[in-house]
Amino acid sequence: MAYYPVHSRPDNQICMLLFSDKVFARKNSVLRSYIRQRDNLIKSACVHVQRMQKP
Repeated sequence: MAYYPVHSRPDNQICMLLFSDKVFARKNSVLRSYIRQRDNLIKSACVHVQRMQKP
């Protein structure tokens, strides 16, 4: 693969870079969603355990 200065890259390489950035952002978004859901489930479980342990 030849390395071109940014201003002289072929259009197809620029499109590929933009596409790969969008794919990465989408995968990153899905990962953040799973982590947020897991965090919410753990917090909910903690609340339920505390309620059961309450005298």
